[in-house]
Amino acid sequence: MKLLIYIITLLTILGSSTGCLNYTYLKAHSDPEHPRKRVYDEHLVLKNKTYLNKQKYKIQEDKDNLYYELGDIVRQRPNTNILSYRPFLSFYNSFDSVKMRYRYKRKKKKIVGDTLYRKSNKLNNWLAHKIGNRPVIFDSTITIKTAQSMQRALQKRSYHNAKVTYKVKYKGFKTIVSYYATTGMPILIDTVAFSSKDPAVNDILQRTRKKSALKKHQPISEASVNEELRRITLALRNRGYFKFIPNYIKVEGDTINAKKYKARKAKLFKRVEQGEPRANVYIEVLPYSDTLLTHPIYNINNVYITPNEYIIKPHQKRRIKKDTSFIVLRPFRKRKKKYTLSSLSQMEEGDSLVHIILRKKYSKPIIRYRVISDAVVPNAGDLYQYDAAVNSRLKISDLNVFRFPRVDYVPSTSKKPDELDCIIKMRPAKKQEFGVSLETNTDYSNLGVAANINYRNRNIFKGAEILVVNFDVGANFYAKKDSARSSIDEKGLISRINLLDINGDVSLYFPKFIGPRFLQDAFKMENPRTRVSIGYNYLQQSTDFRVSSFYTRFGYEWSTKTYHKFTWNPALINFTLEPILNESFEDRLRTSNRALLESLKAQFLIPSMDFTYTFSTPENTRKNSLFFKAYAEIAGNLLNAFDYINPNDTIRFFGVDYSQYVKVDFDFHYSIYLNRKHSIVTRLMAGVAVPLGNSSERGMPFSKRFFLGGPSSMRAWSMRHLGPGQIRSQDGTEFQLGDVRLEFNMEYRFMFSSWIGGVVFADVGNVWLLKPEGDNSFSFPQAPPPTGVFSSNFVNELAFDAGLGIRLDFSFFIFRLDWAIQLRDPSGYGGPLSDGRTRYWNFDPFVFKGRNQFVLAIGYPF
Repeated sequence: MKLLIYIITLLTILGSSTGCLNYTYLKAHSDPEHPRKRVYDEHLVLKNKTYLNKQKYKIQEDKDNLYYELGDIVRQRPNTNILSYRPFLSFYNSFDSVKMRYRYKRKKKKIVGDTLYRKSNKLNNWLAHKIGNRPVIFDSTITIKTAQSMQRALQKRSYHNAKVTYKVKYKGFKTIVSYYATTGMPILIDTVAFSSKDPAVNDILQRTRKKSALKKHQPISEASVNEELRRITLALRNRGYFKFIPNYIKVEGDTINAKKYKARKAKLFKRVEQGEPRANVYIEVLPYSDTLLTHPIYNINNVYITPNEYIIKPHQKRRIKKDTSFIVLRPFRKRKKKYTLSSLSQMEEGDSLVHIILRKKYSKPIIRYRVISDAVVPNAGDLYQYDAAVNSRLKISDLNVFRFPRVDYVPSTSKKPDELDCIIKMRPAKKQEFGVSLETNTDYSNLGVAANINYRNRNIFKGAEILVVNFDVGANFYAKKDSARSSIDEKGLISRINLLDINGDVSLYFPKFIGPRFLQDAFKMENPRTRVSIGYNYLQQSTDFRVSSFYTRFGYEWSTKTYHKFTWNPALINFTLEPILNESFEDRLRTSNRALLESLKAQFLIPSMDFTYTFSTPENTRKNSLFFKAYAEIAGNLLNAFDYINPNDTIRFFGVDYSQYVKVDFDFHYSIYLNRKHSIVTRLMAGVAVPLGNSSERGMPFSKRFFLGGPSSMRAWSMRHLGPGQIRSQDGTEFQLGDVRLEFNMEYRFMFSSWIGGVVFADVGNVWLLKPEGDNSFSFPQAPPPTGVFSSNFVNELAFDAGLGIRLDFSFFIFRLDWAIQLRDPSGYGGPLSDGRTRYWNFDPFVFKGRNQFVLAIGYPF
């Protein structure tokens, strides 16, 4: 009964056009002339508007960005409004335990307030305070503070003469607040001068002045000045100045002695000039103290590495115990090599102490000491550097054996005033991990389910090696029994499975480069890892065909700078076992999908090499983010060179010819930040696979071709059900592949609350072949449709879909439910129209059945 009452209440709230009479909870009194008429003492904030007043000065920076930054300063944000309805405010008013409602009383002949008491329980409190939002009541004091904050924000951006005013418009029980900003002219930089009475510091300032964040003709903003203070501080702290802080830096601006510029229009190689005032900027590093002119420079006496954070604390005395190990550098073949000693008495002539390893007494080592020593940047005897601590934390984290690494610098036990001891502390991470993820999508005739099971073992050989085991299984089921297959096995499960895809992979990662040293130097690898993998793939479509293959891989992963990552697999071998095809299925393919038939019938040996480059900028920031991935694979060229040298003896393995092709694929993501709760995310994917040499006749291996559809691609189509070109997938042979892929996706993401969000999306794309079915000669793709060949008419062969979705953000994973419907099918819908034309668009009539899909998955599609 209680549940029924809640359901009726919720339906009443959702059906109320006034939002459960939100205005009755606003403080009001009666009009003296009309007692029933309300005069509101409180007003809901309906909207905030920001305007930039017209002025002679033309703002040179991005106005849209300036609008957004000023809009984020507004303190009183209106309640969420959906088509003039405020559902979250209605939840608060309907379930809050104590409310004051103002109504007209006949006996008193005026509007008075009544206290409304509701039963307080966990469900009511959750609906009122978690789902619901408190009413945003207009407060003039907060509005004044907002205008002042906007003015200060403009002044911090170098608009020192900026002014911000506001106007309030009352509309019944609502208000619209408008802010009007006048920026004025900014103060620009004319010259920047650096100085210090400390000769060493002054020399550093002069040598690094070209990297200054303060540039000529740029505004003097608070952000640029803070960036310059940070740059100078880091430059000095990376040169031994441990105790240097930004408070030692004095920044002054002089507008009187600066050069004056007259207004002029933009000319070739000359910027536009509007007569902005200039200032000379003087940056001085002050002396260390009143009695000491120079700043002290610090060296590192000892470096203590503690695999367990609780072994030693900074204030404790650091003692050398019998279970302590020492890492030393010893000359070895014209270079130095690290050795682990159990006592200092084992040191030889020419040895230099690098690190001291402290561990619990009688405890077994977690990791080989040389491995963790290689991840620590500062060494005993080095000059103090701030970046050394940052890089050490990153390298220790990359080992995936420890968590929460910390680097502390404390006064040295040598008691010398210019020496420090470095203490590096960390906690052992969980050695083993196990994870499972699920995905599902469905339409009226098929149900697709995919699962991923992964296992990770860190530090398996005590050298920070990582063993990763992945097992993926995906199946597509018929929602209804297919008459064409029911005769095969009416009671068996196999008759209900349309597609079964099983993949297993075992990878072992080594935290170092295994190979010729010159390759690491040539690619300038930072934090390289070596990967060795072996895997198995199994693909079965109902009782039509079964294909399985093995592969092995040896390669490297590394990064350069911050946002650039690389993967290079110089040895990648894939061997496909002899496929098994059903005779009736082979006959159907011969007439409906000849390209797939040729690819499925052949065995493939693919000796290849691939290279991947990834560039990504940080996410979850108030800026636009970018992701770019380029993939290139070359197969069979090295063996083809041997065949060219000795044409009489063709190379074959187990009686199978090797494949030869070139494949290139690009993936580009761009996320546009609108505000805290709204963003637009786009993705563009383009790729081509070209068979060469002995593969030009039988085409690309089917496992290396492109396909579309599924939970993360063209979401209104099942996986591999779209294309190529205008070719329609036939019932029972839905396995559409292509040599060319082009796809564009766009999502508008928005958040209802901190963890509930929505999305509106659209997908466009298709796959194509490079040569017509049954044609054994390679020619430039200009064939007309419906051969599925990529041509100049590819725009008219694109598929369109659109849809809606829900996102639930649980921090550690994101749950999504998407619904997509087809808008355009390049193969057409049904037979030709009365005038002979084919209907490609899903309009007139608009059909849902058989043309939409639900996708249930974990994680974003891109």
